[in-house]
Amino acid sequence: MNYFKTLILLLTLPVLSAHSAKTSLTKSEYCINQKTQNYAKELAQEDNSRMSFVNRGGILGGGVCWWHSRFQRNALYLTSYRPGLNKPSIKQAKKLIHEIRRGKRTVIIPGYSNFYNFSYDFKDLIQKRLQEWQRTDGILKQKWIVGLAGKTEVTPEKLQSMMEKLYQDVVVNKNIIYQKLQLKGITAHAWLVVDMQKTVNGYDLNVIDSNSPSSTNVYHYQYGNTSFQNYYYGKFVPYTGNMKELKKLKKAINKTCR
Repeated sequence: MNYFKTLILLLTLPVLSAHSAKTSLTKSEYCINQKTQNYAKELAQEDNSRMSFVNRGGILGGGVCWWHSRFQRNALYLTSYRPGLNKPSIKQAKKLIHEIRRGKRTVIIPGYSNFYNFSYDFKDLIQKRLQEWQRTDGILKQKWIVGLAGKTEVTPEKLQSMMEKLYQDVVVNKNIIYQKLQLKGITAHAWLVVDMQKTVNGYDLNVIDSNSPSSTNVYHYQYGNTSFQNYYYGKFVPYTGNMKELKKLKKAINKTCR
């Protein structure tokens, strides 16, 4: 039987929660978690659910931060784990990585209890896929143009409006939001906003940055700011993007859990 047909059939059996990696869940329980709780957002706070390696490589050594972040979000939404099964071969791992990158259906990772270990064992395959994704977007789809859009500073009113909308997307609507960070010149970075908290003077953003994915980082926004500030990045403004991709991930979950 085809390897992926076998994995699809396994969805009808009890599956291991990617959240705890210890408790076996039925398909029904798994789907309830996906649909009604902050499931992916909670996963993002766990060290073993994040990518095991930092942003690197890419065209002219400039990194693959956009694609690293997008692959990470796909994995948070779509993967579950069956450590009791045999680990995938190289050929099988390539197919799993391909499916995570496509983001069109849920993916069972056999032989592992979390994404960190899977991404560690197959980091070279994942990196190769990220670089291929970058070349496809950059050369064929001209997505590099996105890096030219946006400013490194905006008016206080504009940035406040952007942060209020981001809070709605992340906290109220319970999403993991991909953002492009417009840096000085034509450079653009990316991160995932996985949580936010209101403060007396603004918001705190909890983000996964591909340059330091081993932990979530906190960035502070205060009313009246015209940009964010970081020692390494300088002044920058984060712009929400790839919302269609997020809808595709939710569609994949709904297809599994309908």
